[in-house]
Amino acid sequence: MEGTSALVYRYSSSDNCYIVGTRDSSLSAIKSDTATDRTATGLDGSWQGGDLVIPATYNDGTHGELPVKGICYCAFYGINDITTVTIEDGGVTTIGARAFQTTTSPVESTMTSVYLPNTLEYLGIFNFARRTALETINFENCTSLETIDLPDSAEYFNIGSKAFQNCSSLKSIDLTSGLKHISE
Repeated sequence: MEGTSALVYRYSSSDNCYIVGTRDSSLSAIKSDTATDRTATGLDGSWQGGDLVIPATYNDGTHGELPVKGICYCAFYGINDITTVTIEDGGVTTIGARAFQTTTSPVESTMTSVYLPNTLEYLGIFNFARRTALETINFENCTSLETIDLPDSAEYFNIGSKAFQNCSSLKSIDLTSGLKHISE
């Protein structure tokens, strides 16, 4: 599958699942990570840029086929040549802070779209900060997601139609003043 071969997975024995990236060892560690080292840990040296697909399941040949439930803090930090992120439904529940943030220096970011899974429960802060080309984030069918907090630095995207469709647990959305457009 395109965009998956360069991913780095870690087995979490406490959660019996896989996590993308090498920094955090469990889903609870992803939620509480306060590390200051922002080295990307989610891709190996074979990454060629383009569309990034995070599958719902993975098999490392040792632990068998299990869900991919987490994405580590800063897993793709500073990786500026990702065009689209698709996280397949049925897997990821937890995305750590700054997982997809680009670097602080002015760079041309090519990420235009993010498709989040229906299993998402936790989305850490500053995930898409400084992604200046980002046009669409889709939360459709995220039935366990309760809160969305978009930082004021998110001044570069639109919320498309049905972006929150079937988000039945959603209790609050904190929108940024820089939001360009919300579709009907």
